[in-house]
Amino acid sequence: MTLSAEARKALTTAVTAGVKDCAAKLGEVTFSEWNVDGVTLSLDEAGPFADLLASIDNDHYGAHLSFPGGSFLVLCTSKSGYLITNAFTRAVPDRVESIPKREARSLGEVSNIMLNAMLGHFAKAWDRDIIISSPKTGIAKQRDHLAKALALYREEAPLAATFLAKLASRRLLSACLLLIFLDKDSVEKIAGR
Repeated sequence: MTLSAEARKALTTAVTAGVKDCAAKLGEVTFSEWNVDGVTLSLDEAGPFADLLASIDNDHYGAHLSFPGGSFLVLCTSKSGYLITNAFTRAVPDRVESIPKREARSLGEVSNIMLNAMLGHFAKAWDRDIIISSPKTGIAKQRDHLAKALALYREEAPLAATFLAKLASRRLLSACLLLIFLDKDSVEKIAGR
């Protein structure tokens, strides 16, 4: 998909504002400040995550959530997943300690909370309400999480744009990647075409 410089700027501005709100929400639920270390737009499927697709090292926690016109994938290392989960559940550690797949479930809930902030920006751009799916979570190689997320766009509407955002908390010594996948109709609506 090709975009004019004006449309690219409008799209990037809307998504970057949403990512900043996601970082703020993540800070609220983990009681630690999170920064946005970069937001990259790619109109080429392999673009900003070609290296991630090639990586087979280390398992990562992943949470995949979809909405009409796109989806989100949140990825973090097992260490970051553990630290984020502990911060998120610190008020009730005894009640969650024995929950099976505690980190994956907690990260799914954290992802749901933080990504609703981004959906607010999309809903405003589209002038309609947007409902997000429940998170599909798990632990796997980054490559496997990404391949599963990309498969959705081969079956349904083609992928038109991908954003890769890097979020980091220096206090929590944690980081995560947020990938935002958008189909053509979503890109055009957000870009104001």
